[in-house]
Amino acid sequence: MKALIFNFSSVFGGQERYLINLAHALRGSIEFGLVGSIGDVSDEKFKPVYRISGSFALQNRRNIRKVLQNTGDVDCFLLNGNRALYLVALATFGFMGVKTPVVYVQHSNVEDKQSGLYKQLFRKFILRLLLKNVDKVIRVSDSTLPLSYAHGKIITIYNGVDPAIFFPSKNKPSKFIALMVGALNHNKNQLLAIRALQYVPDLYLKLAGDGPLRKELEQEAHHLGVHNRVEFLGQINDMAPVYREASVCLMLSKNEGLPFAILEAMSSGLPIISTKVGGVPEVIREGVEGYYLDRDDPELLSRILIKLQTENEMAERMKQAARKRIEEKFTQEIMAEKTLQVIKDILN
Repeated sequence: MKALIFNFSSVFGGQERYLINLAHALRGSIEFGLVGSIGDVSDEKFKPVYRISGSFALQNRRNIRKVLQNTGDVDCFLLNGNRALYLVALATFGFMGVKTPVVYVQHSNVEDKQSGLYKQLFRKFILRLLLKNVDKVIRVSDSTLPLSYAHGKIITIYNGVDPAIFFPSKNKPSKFIALMVGALNHNKNQLLAIRALQYVPDLYLKLAGDGPLRKELEQEAHHLGVHNRVEFLGQINDMAPVYREASVCLMLSKNEGLPFAILEAMSSGLPIISTKVGGVPEVIREGVEGYYLDRDDPELLSRILIKLQTENEMAERMKQAARKRIEEKFTQEIMAEKTLQVIKDILN
């Protein structure tokens, strides 16, 4: 079976991690080609590869149309994310003449409020319109996209990780380390974690990722006198050992779909402190695998961190529960098997 994936990104994020995990788990079952790019990581898992930028320029749309016209042996198109949906729709004048079955994957939360009101409303209108022309819609969590956007077409397939790669450390960390993973920006809210450090004198914070807010975060850490307990790790390709060095993972975002960071952290045996955002409440149960932060309050965050730091038996139960939760419901094998079944169903 052959599938052609459309993904347009200049950076490697959650939806690119999704493709890597999917291609790895389905090797031998599906041959994946790629149109676009998956950021700055290797695309060797995909053959053939048509490198086309994510620009909406006319020439770009012509290039996409040319690829579509020369893929007669492809069984299925997989449009990964909003930009892929928009670009393919523009290139084909609303999927005109596209006879190959189309599966669309929605990663971001349609209620994401990072853009202005009019842009949000326009996005929702366009999404409803375009989804009429695809055969199946995969959403990565129930909260990502309401069923009303494409009646009878939407199925939830949760993101999944490989527990054989992300496994707990046998050794207890020598320091109490909180880990945050993601781009350094206002949405990820690393500023809250840095401010909590002033209330927990023996807490250390590691920030994996890079982004436009790095300088501001460094300045705030110096201003609060906690800079010697904050480590900026930058962009890291192999996160598994970083999770094993940590004590707890923080997910303090204002908007999310279903972040791979919490799945990888839980698989690595870390309890989670998170905001109730996106699909996170479908994964983490309050008091079982972690705790929720109900307001942007560094003192409240510090009290939860101290609780995890001092109540060892409770923290250990959470670590074991987090690992078990992933093994039962959020592995990449489960994700891949369900996705394969979706493709088989639309082909039959």
